[in-house]
Amino acid sequence: MIKPLLAILSPRDLDFVREAFDAIDYVDKVWVKYYPPKMAWSIARDRFLEGNWTHLIISSDDVTPNRESVALLMLDSALGDYPVITGVARVRERSMKINVCVKPVRIPERGKIWRENYPFLWIDALKNPRIVKVWFVGFALTMIRRDVVEKIPFRAFDEKRFGDFMYDLAFSVECEKHGIPKYADLRVFMEHYPSTKSQLLVGKREPKIVWEYSENPLVISRLKDLDQLRLISELKVERS
Repeated sequence: MIKPLLAILSPRDLDFVREAFDAIDYVDKVWVKYYPPKMAWSIARDRFLEGNWTHLIISSDDVTPNRESVALLMLDSALGDYPVITGVARVRERSMKINVCVKPVRIPERGKIWRENYPFLWIDALKNPRIVKVWFVGFALTMIRRDVVEKIPFRAFDEKRFGDFMYDLAFSVECEKHGIPKYADLRVFMEHYPSTKSQLLVGKREPKIVWEYSENPLVISRLKDLDQLRLISELKVERS
């Protein structure tokens, strides 16, 4: 049975983002609010490992998934047992690229890592809905199997060099080192609303953890649930 915990890292308060996640009422959720990044990532992982959930779904308060988005990822996991399966979002607002890369990110020996170092897929890829194997996953809505969470802690990428940033790049690199494949479901698309400094509430409000337990969880093994959501479909999977 697929039983995920949806963890939303939330350094700000946006009503339209809250409404999007409120609609996903069929899984347990934890909001990690107003914490600095390193603490927020650690809390999300630790709270997940303390429970009996099968998968951790990592997201943040800068995307607006559809109500069906998590159900689609759950179905993917039930049918394909993917170690990592992610939805996609624009790289930034109104960008024509989405935040996954099939080819490796170019990491220079010196200097910064610019957006141009990421060979992001063009948004036209969404015209051919499929599951595609990827090298880099941006944490828009990323479902990670429990054994992978246990093996790979969340950390910033080369923190001494770049600071407390690029957790998605560090995770992608570590998965490659451990031979853990990552996939993206191009049906699961959401808009991206990057934070501005004026919206960030870290250091301005008391950090808190907010639990929301589902009263009517989706049990993906029950065929009637799949039929009600009309999720059964023929979907091409690219594994190479």
